[in-house]
Amino acid sequence: MDLSFSYEQAESIARENSLGEEAFEWHQVSRDVNGYKIHDAHLVEPI
Repeated sequence: MDLSFSYEQAESIARENSLGEEAFEWHQVSRDVNGYKIHDAHLVEPI
C-alpha cells in the first residue's frame, strides 16, 4: 500500500475491495491450528 495514503483513504480501499465471506470455502479444522507452536503437517489434513 502507498504510504502516502491517509488512514481514511486506506480504509476506503479496504472496504470497497474486500471480499465477503460467501467468496470463501470454509472447512472444519483441528483446535491445533490455533497453537502458534504447532507446525505439523496434520494441520492441513481434513478432519
